Amino acid sequence: MSMLSAFVLASSMLVSGFGFAQEHKVFCSAVPGWAIGEEVPAAQEYSVLTHELLDAKKAAEIVKNEKVAFIDSRSDEDVKGGTIPRTIHIVSDSKDPAKHQFSNEKFLVEKLNKKLNTQFSKVSDFKDYKVVLFCNGKKCHRSTFAACTLRDLGFPKDNIYLMLGGFGEWKAAGLPVK
Repeated sequence: MSMLSAFVLASSMLVSGFGFAQEHKVFCSAVPGWAIGEEVPAAQEYSVLTHELLDAKKAAEIVKNEKVAFIDSRSDEDVKGGTIPRTIHIVSDSKDPAKHQFSNEKFLVEKLNKKLNTQFSKVSDFKDYKVVLFCNGKKCHRSTFAACTLRDLGFPKDNIYLMLGGFGEWKAAGLPVK
């Protein structure tokens, strides 16, 4: 049995034993161990974590909604080379907890409140809002780790979208960058 298959099996056991609120835990426990450059799991494996995986064009349509936050989870250095207009930059880093801004709920809520013009006090209050997360692409893993942290903080799975192709896919699709 492959490592990924074992995670899927364990996830289904966890779901049946503890309920859907914790179904992402087994999948997410593996993410910090993914090497940069390692291909991401198959799309169906993400069903415990996110509502949908998006390509760049579909992400561009979804983020037109005023109740959607588009989050660039790449490093500060990566963002210096360009980003997508109207995004919030919040660093995700599974290798260095000190740089992982998603684990600071107060900081995260302040950024979301500013972007979405809301006044919530915790991440779980954003239950009527969606987030689209992206990073450098399918071999980066920052957006996946960010989604894991959002789920841990109570953000609903059905409101989390991942653009796994990342910034590179966005640029390749000819969509605007800044």
